[in-house]
Amino acid sequence: MVRLLVLLLLASLAAPEEKWIAFGEREWKTGSRRLVVNESGFRFFDGDKLLAEGRLPQLPFDVQVLAGGPGAVLFEKYAAIGQGDTLSFLGADGKLRWRLTPADVIPGGPGGPAREAEEPFRRRPWWVDETRGKAVLVGRDGVLFDVDLETGKPARAPNEVILTAFAQARVRDDALRVAIDLQPEGLRPAAEKLLGDRSLAPYDYLLAAVAAETAGGAAVTQEAWDGALEADVHIERRRDVVEFAGAHIADVSIVAATALRGDFGKAAIRALSKRGATGEIAGLITNGSIDPSLRAYAAEALGRQAPEKALEAIDKEMEDADAEQGGALLAAAIATGAPDLERRLQHHESVLLRILDKETADLSWLAGYFKGRPTSEAVQPLLRALAQHKHDPALRRRLIAALKPCSGEDFGDDADAWISALAKRR
Repeated sequence: MVRLLVLLLLASLAAPEEKWIAFGEREWKTGSRRLVVNESGFRFFDGDKLLAEGRLPQLPFDVQVLAGGPGAVLFEKYAAIGQGDTLSFLGADGKLRWRLTPADVIPGGPGGPAREAEEPFRRRPWWVDETRGKAVLVGRDGVLFDVDLETGKPARAPNEVILTAFAQARVRDDALRVAIDLQPEGLRPAAEKLLGDRSLAPYDYLLAAVAAETAGGAAVTQEAWDGALEADVHIERRRDVVEFAGAHIADVSIVAATALRGDFGKAAIRALSKRGATGEIAGLITNGSIDPSLRAYAAEALGRQAPEKALEAIDKEMEDADAEQGGALLAAAIATGAPDLERRLQHHESVLLRILDKETADLSWLAGYFKGRPTSEAVQPLLRALAQHKHDPALRRRLIAALKPCSGEDFGDDADAWISALAKRR
C-alpha cells in the first residue's frame, strides 16, 4: 500500500513536466541560453541549468534571447498582433523588467509597427542590436525606433542602424527591404559586403543585389534573379521576393519575362504595376504565349492604371483572333473594367460571334452584348448555349433575353419552348 502511494505521488509530481511538452511548445535559443514557451508558461535555461520558470501575460509571437546578457526580448502577442504588448523584456530571473504597448513603443506615432497586413508571408521587421544595447523596431512609413534594453525607453533611431541587422540571418530579409526603401548612408558598401558571402541564401542574395544597385552599384544580374526563383523555399516566399525586387530593379525586361512564367506571373505583374510599367504590361496582354488567366490578370492590372492603353492593345490583337484567342482577349477586356465596352468592341462582332459559338469566354457578358446589339447570326449560338446550360437559371435568363431581340420572337421564359420552336426553323 505504501509503495502504491509513493508511485501515485511521483506521478502527480511528474504531471506538470508533461504539460510543458504539450502541443504548441516553441523554443528560442542563442548560444547556451534558451527560452521554452507554451500555453502553460515558460522555462529559461542556460545549458541544462534551469534559471527561471513562470507564466507570461501573453504568448509571444517572436523572441530574441540575448547572447551577451541574461535575458530575452519578447515581440508582440501570438495570434493577436497589435493587441497586446509590442515589446517586453524578460530577465533570466523570470521577471518582466519592462513592457511596452503599441502606443508606448512609438511615442506620438500611429500605434505600432507596420507591414503585417501588407506583407502577411514575412516576419515583421524588428531585431536586437546588443552592441548598442537596443531593440530596434520599424514603424509605419519605415521610421526606425530604438528601445533601450535596460530601461525600455523608446527613441527615434537614425536610418543607418538598419545596416547592423544585415549580419543577422533571422531578420536580414526584412532589413534589406527596409534599407532599399530608406537608402541609408553606407548602404552600397554594406550590401556589396553581403554579396561576398557565399553562404547567403539566394533570395537574400537577390535583395542584397537590389540594395547595391539602388545605392549606385552594379545592376542586378539575371543569375541573381534566377537564383531566387529557383531557391529551395516555399513558393509564396519566392513570389514575394519577385514582387518586391521586381518593383525596384532597373532592368524591367527581366520582370516582364518572368510575368510569362505561370508560377511567378502574377507576382511579376504586380511588380510591373507598382512601378507603373504600363508599356510592358500592355506587351504581356498581346503576347501570344501568355497563359489566358495571366492575360486577364495583366489586363485588370493595366485597366486600373491605363484602361485606354489596355483596350488599345486588346483591340489590335482581336482583328485576326480565332474563337479561343478572342475568348482570352475578351476576358482581358472585361477585366479592365472599362466603361461602354460593348460599343468599343462592336467592330469585332464577327470575332464575338465565334467566341459565342465556341463558348470560349463569358457567355453572360456575350448575351448582354447581343441583347443590346441584336443580330440573327447570334440566334443559333445562343440556342445551343441555352440547351447546354440547363442547370444555370441566371445564365438561361440572360440567354433568353438576348434571343428575343435577335430572333424577333417571344416564347416566354421557358427554355424548352425556345429550343423546341427554333429547332424547327433550322
